Amino acid sequence: MSVVNDYSRRSEIYDVEYTDDNDLSFWAALADGADTILELPCGSGTRALYLAALGKHVTAVDLEPSMIALVRRKLARTSPRPRVRPVVADMRALDLAERFDAVFVIREGFQFLTDDGEAVQALRGFARRLEDDGFIAVDLADFSARVDGSPYALGYYDRRVPDDVWVDEWRRVTDGAGGVCTRRRRQRHHHDGTVTIDFHYSLDEAGAGVCGWRASVRYRRHNRDSFLRLAARSGLRCAALYGDYAFKPYEAGDPRMIFILENRAPGNE
Repeated sequence: MSVVNDYSRRSEIYDVEYTDDNDLSFWAALADGADTILELPCGSGTRALYLAALGKHVTAVDLEPSMIALVRRKLARTSPRPRVRPVVADMRALDLAERFDAVFVIREGFQFLTDDGEAVQALRGFARRLEDDGFIAVDLADFSARVDGSPYALGYYDRRVPDDVWVDEWRRVTDGAGGVCTRRRRQRHHHDGTVTIDFHYSLDEAGAGVCGWRASVRYRRHNRDSFLRLAARSGLRCAALYGDYAFKPYEAGDPRMIFILENRAPGNE
């Protein structure tokens, strides 16, 4: 079996890989007063489609073209067609004309930005796309949290596992034809406050043989204060901070840090 390093191939098994939807009611409640929503990175579109089914107009952005192609395929087979506009774009340089009632940066997607300057650039871009009374929700994972057994904990990271140790995670059926995918992972911490997660996939499709590939993702390990400094540099203030998807006020050790941000002044550019 040959193995290639290819992040784009994750779209093939993304909905098998990420089955956790225990945050949907949280985003629905947060979007209650919003009509237009920008979601990024949107992955396979699960949350965008869910919000659209509630009557929201959603612009779903992802940097990976294969993910946006997957969202478009889902839209094509959904009737009536949801009010979702899929867009390939970089969150650091959004080129969108419209403004939104809410910007949702979901499931530690913001932590892909490992450079603080790029993170501030992205936050300022989100702020420019807000309606005057709009807000930004940035959902971060706390990699240092002690969250054994928490339903909101990261499923692909364990602070107790040493670096460079491969962990066999799961084996799942991918389709009705009997295809099976397995995933292994390892984690590597770096001195600059980031962590790399390496994934190894093996896909056994009935009649097509076995193929394998790897994908690596590097995350910035924020804490409460480090992110609040970035928000302040971006002209944003924190209106609320939650520690999980049940709207629990954040305390040290919680698995999530979900920041609700607003412009310091209406219409701030």
